[in-house]
Amino acid sequence: MSATSGPNTATSTLLAVAAALVAAAAVTAVLYQRSLSSSSSSSSSSSTRKIAATSPRRSLPRDIRVVDLVIYPVKSCAAVRVKAAWVNQFGFEFDRQWIIVDKDGNMLTQREHPKMALIKPTLSSSEAGPDAYSHGGSLTLSHESASSTVTVPFRKSFEAVRSVPIPVWKSVVDGVDEGDEAARWVSQVLGVEARLFVKDPRTRRSLPAKHTPGRESYSHDPQTAFADGFPFLLTSTTSLADVNARFKEISPSLPTLDTLNFRPNIVVAAAPGGDGEPALAPFVEESFKTIAIGPDRQKFYVASRCTRCQMPGVDFTKGTANPEVSKALMKFRRADPGDRFQACFGMNLSHADTGFVVRVGDQVAVVEFGVHNRKEGMWRPGM
Repeated sequence: MSATSGPNTATSTLLAVAAALVAAAAVTAVLYQRSLSSSSSSSSSSSTRKIAATSPRRSLPRDIRVVDLVIYPVKSCAAVRVKAAWVNQFGFEFDRQWIIVDKDGNMLTQREHPKMALIKPTLSSSEAGPDAYSHGGSLTLSHESASSTVTVPFRKSFEAVRSVPIPVWKSVVDGVDEGDEAARWVSQVLGVEARLFVKDPRTRRSLPAKHTPGRESYSHDPQTAFADGFPFLLTSTTSLADVNARFKEISPSLPTLDTLNFRPNIVVAAAPGGDGEPALAPFVEESFKTIAIGPDRQKFYVASRCTRCQMPGVDFTKGTANPEVSKALMKFRRADPGDRFQACFGMNLSHADTGFVVRVGDQVAVVEFGVHNRKEGMWRPGM
């Protein structure tokens, strides 16, 4: 089964609904005010509609939907859009499961090597599911400048295989070398000595304690693979539209950014409502604490704002970087009171359970609101 096809239960009706929501969100972003009030209030466990009735800043449309799902099998390489994605202990199946490192074992990213955006992963798995990797398949990498591709089979077992500690920001994540053929291919494409590693599933990479609830809130040990810090990143179409509108005001030479410039996993939008129906405000997702997705209301905990480096300025269609993008974001997106010197876009998430599917078209409900602060944390401040 191709990883881009998703589970068989994904329907064309859901995709049609999602396309309509994206179009509606673009109109909504233009009509709605561009920023949220800076005032904050305490979190609540009341229902979404009850909160909306008592707090205009938190008013929400009745119908928020998932309109895009994306995975990035190899960290910092090209995206793979999917119609549905299984959730395992690390996040979406195959997301950031592989990483490229230099000869000293340090991770390589688009920050220093923007041409990594042009390395395209193709996944082939024997069957779908949260543990599809273990059932067999392969990862194939291609690049427009390479005369050939390279294919790495999924490992049947990790027993008796040597793992190597790989620094990923403040964490150390164990990986297993995918061999000399893959190493030669990525080295040739990037022009530096490099090797490809897969996440060692025998080891756990914990999440930051102050940005996650306690262990009792999860069915599994909360963790992630080679993502920067959390299993998921959520953004909204209205927030992206707001950024692009502001870019036009700052300078006509700034590019119009695509969703993929910010590398989210889950993108949400709202359906158009009737008279009096509130719009989905740009950046309202920054007030979410807990959300539920899909017919089974699978719970996700909103961890923190995502700070942005220069990667949103990488043109992923050309593999070139524009440093003016990050400079422009700094002018109006230093939104977190605990990290005033970083531009922010998108919200990091962790998941309460595993073994379920998120689909394009799934409904998103806000269960609880809160006030995010990257320095203090929301869930367990001071840890």
